[in-house]
Amino acid sequence: MDGEEEANLDMYGERNSEKEMQTVVQSTGNATCWLRSWMRLLCLMDPTQPSRSQATVQTFSRTMELLLRVGCANTLIHWLSQRLLRLQISQQPHAIAPLCSVLTKAQPPELVRAHILYHLLNCLRSEAAPLVLEQIPQMALKTWGYCPHQR
Repeated sequence: MDGEEEANLDMYGERNSEKEMQTVVQSTGNATCWLRSWMRLLCLMDPTQPSRSQATVQTFSRTMELLLRVGCANTLIHWLSQRLLRLQISQQPHAIAPLCSVLTKAQPPELVRAHILYHLLNCLRSEAAPLVLEQIPQMALKTWGYCPHQR
């Protein structure tokens, strides 16, 4: 494998295929149908199942990151973050970064925001604390000082 091929691999060793996927969706059908199919697949995944929790968290995280870049599917992002919050995040630390991104980029409902902050607080009391501390500079300070009465 040469350097150019290695540059096209993502962190999972797979080809970076976002453009390829967009091309397939555009050439073979309706994007809404593709999104519904993807949602059905995600519904089958349960992050609380111990044997599959790591793969599920990674899939949800990658999906959330992609949807955050698109910027038009906040409801789906909130739903995925709620599914992730069923876990003890301190035991699945690779869910910390996407949840922090949801806080700052997806305008979650107040209850989802409160649950994410609660889980992050618990992570600060665990071995996952350095991962949370890494995310703080990327997070807006208003996230931590959020008050629903300040609108």
